Amino acid sequence: MFTLGLLGLGFLFVEAWSGRFALSLDMVNLIVLFLALLLHRNAASLLAHVEDASRPLHGVVLQFPLYAGIYGLIKDTGLADRLAEVFLSVATTDTLPSVVFAYSAFLNYWVPSGGAKWAMEAPYLLKSAAALDVSSAKIAMAYSYGDMATNLIQPFWAIPLLALARLEFKHILGYELLFFVIYSGLALIALTLI
Repeated sequence: MFTLGLLGLGFLFVEAWSGRFALSLDMVNLIVLFLALLLHRNAASLLAHVEDASRPLHGVVLQFPLYAGIYGLIKDTGLADRLAEVFLSVATTDTLPSVVFAYSAFLNYWVPSGGAKWAMEAPYLLKSAAALDVSSAKIAMAYSYGDMATNLIQPFWAIPLLALARLEFKHILGYELLFFVIYSGLALIALTLI
């Protein structure tokens, strides 16, 4: 294990020395992997610690590679253009931010992951915004506000916290619904006035 970790860090050093090193998500993953290899006596120890650490997060670990595949499909198949056409058919310059808010909220309820979703959806949402002369910043904010709205009733962020506190979703749902209604109303008013 230690030797593999050293070889990995050696690879990173060679990449940096040659000027090819660029800090990216892949490189951060490699660095963490190589450090994990250095810090564990054997593979069994590493696997036991990974299993223990990822137990509350197993669903999260599995979903992000799926998002990467969906992003590739949207980006490389022309689906982004078709989706932009759908938005253009149902929205106007004045209503696009509210439509994006509702769309983002609905989608986030079923696929709760703002950053990964934005990477997939930005091409067609921003294309729609440009066609209707709506600022890209306003669309990004409408998207974020919608995403945050359903985080209140589908608290993806709370999964590890609920597990640690030994609570179930039903224990916080009433509070979350109240905040969802208030927040959504205020966000939609703000999007209309801005």
